[in-house]
Amino acid sequence: MDVFVFTDLSAFSKAVSPFLEAREAEYCLFFANLENPPPIVPFMAQVRRGDETVFAAFLHDVNLIVSRGPLEAVRAVADRLGDSGIALPGVVGPGEEAGAMADAWAKRRGCESFLEIDQGIYRITDVRKPLGIPGRMRPAVAGDKELLADWIQGFRREMPPRDSGTRDAAVREAEKKVLSGAAFIWELEGTPVSMAALVRPARRGITVTWVYTPPEFRRRGYATALVAAVSQEGLLRGKEYCTLYTDLSNPTSNSIYRKIGYVRIGDSRNFRFRYA
Repeated sequence: MDVFVFTDLSAFSKAVSPFLEAREAEYCLFFANLENPPPIVPFMAQVRRGDETVFAAFLHDVNLIVSRGPLEAVRAVADRLGDSGIALPGVVGPGEEAGAMADAWAKRRGCESFLEIDQGIYRITDVRKPLGIPGRMRPAVAGDKELLADWIQGFRREMPPRDSGTRDAAVREAEKKVLSGAAFIWELEGTPVSMAALVRPARRGITVTWVYTPPEFRRRGYATALVAAVSQEGLLRGKEYCTLYTDLSNPTSNSIYRKIGYVRIGDSRNFRFRYA
């Protein structure tokens, strides 16, 4: 196997996209970050066996995003990355490969790795609408901005690393989602009770995320109904499927999404590093 390190994002994307597209739904995060890269991408690597791509890795802000692949390819990329002198913040990707990268990196750098987020990746192609849940879905509008900012901060407080971020950042995120038509609200008799968003459009699919219901409105089925409706919206926009990431430590949410038609297709683990 040969490791190729790229300095040109366009060339890297062209080289690895056919490999990633074979599992597009599983690699929606990888594709999204390829399309929205930081100003400088410090590390991009492709591993080939002959003419066949077998592994890809892409450093985006706080995480090295990795694909599936042979573990020897994972370790080879860890060695090449170590030679670059980069202090890797974290790694995210399929569980086995992300874990192997975290172990190899921790051993090379003498740091500690820990699992921050353990998620399941789900896909839906046919939505089963839940019955008997009052209310309706509607697109979020400009007047919802402050409420969405509150809920975005609430969502972040409940998801690792459990940091709500700044108010200004939440307002900017809310504005962005409203303007792009990505944000949706479940409304009951004029009162917003839950939110969700459609993000990361790929060639064949799109992702449902930012699913949040304030504590006072929980356990009434609003999030379930909204996720079903938002997923249907994604399919109506011409996508073949929607994907959804779930916290595997929360059996309730995983069970709910399966009931409306989501099927688990993979896992995503996010490891972080503590340096001396």
